[in-house]
Amino acid sequence: MALIRLLNVEKKIKNKYVLENINLDIEEGKIYGFIGHNGCGKTMLFRAICNFINLTAGEIYVKDVKLQPKAFYPVRLGAVIEYPGFIDSYTGMENLEYLADINKYIDKNAILDVMKQVGLYDFKDEKVKKYSLGMRQKLGIVQAIMEDQELLVFDEPTNALDEDSIKIFREIMISKKKQGKTILIASHHKEDLKDLFDYIVKMSNKNAPNLRDYTMETLGKEFNAFGGKMTVKDIDLVKTKDLDIAKDLGDMSKNFIDYTIDRYVRVDYTIKGVDNKENLDIQLNLNEYIFYDGLPAPKKIGIDEYRYLIPVPNEAQIKDGDIKVFISNIKSNELEHHYIRR
Repeated sequence: MALIRLLNVEKKIKNKYVLENINLDIEEGKIYGFIGHNGCGKTMLFRAICNFINLTAGEIYVKDVKLQPKAFYPVRLGAVIEYPGFIDSYTGMENLEYLADINKYIDKNAILDVMKQVGLYDFKDEKVKKYSLGMRQKLGIVQAIMEDQELLVFDEPTNALDEDSIKIFREIMISKKKQGKTILIASHHKEDLKDLFDYIVKMSNKNAPNLRDYTMETLGKEFNAFGGKMTVKDIDLVKTKDLDIAKDLGDMSKNFIDYTIDRYVRVDYTIKGVDNKENLDIQLNLNEYIFYDGLPAPKKIGIDEYRYLIPVPNEAQIKDGDIKVFISNIKSNELEHHYIRR
C-alpha cells in the first residue's frame, strides 16, 4: 500500500516547469533514492511532499489524506532540506530541546541518545555558531530522527560528512527501515548510498541547466543575475591550512571552517542592482554534479564586493582550470541559474 501518492503534480515558477506531470507511489517502510543533476527538481519535489509549497496543479496524498496548505501533516515527519536552520547563539542541545518542546514527544535523555548515535554528544554544550559544516549537518539529522518520525526526508544528507559519519548515517537508515520507517533521500552521490535504496527515482528537468550544454565561451565571468549585474573577479583553489581567516571569513565566520577538508574554492565577486545580495548561494560544481554548498553567507569585503568559500571534497580530482561555480538565489523560489568557470 502506498504511504504517499503523487498524482499529476506540477509546480511552475515564472512560467517554467520545475515539476511537471509527476505520478509516483511511495510504499511504506521502503528507502527511496532520488538522483539527478542539480536543478532537476529533487529539492522542490521534497518540499512538495513535505507540504512546504503550494502546487500549481496535481494532488499529493499521505495515508490517503490529501495535503492541503497549512494543514496538519498526516504522519510524524522528519526532514532535512537544504541548509539545516538553527539558532546560532544556542548550544546544539538547546536547539534540540527547543524543537522537542513543540510536540513534547521526547525527553532530554532521548535527545542525548540520538546525539550519541551521530557523534555529537561531546559537542552538545557548544554553541552552534562554533559548529563546522559537518556538525551542523549532523545536528540536522538528529532533529529529523529524534522524535521517532514515521517519514524521513533527507536532501543531500551526506554533504560535508566525512567517511565515518556517512557510515553512521547509513547504519541509522538501515535501523530505521527495520523499524518500518519510510525514507526518501536525494543525492548527487548515488555511490555513497545506492545499496541502501529499495527503489531509485531518476529525475530530469528539460528546463534545468546542464553543464554539458555549456562551452568555455558561454561560461562567462560577467552576466546579469536576478535583475542586477554580477562580475566574478577571481576564483582560487586554496589549501585549508593557507586560509587567512580574518581576510577570507572575518571573526564571526572562522568557526565554519572544517579542517577535515583539505581545500576550499575562494570566489571574489561584485554584484550591483540586487536587493538581497546575502541571499545568493554559490556552489562548487565538478563533473556536472554539485558536491558541497558554500558557507551560510558570503563575506562583504568592499562596496558591492563579496568573498565566498566553498569546501572541496577531499576525494575530488580538481585543478584550477576545472573549477565551475553555480549561482542561485536560495532565499526565493527563483530558478535563475548561472555558471562561471575559471
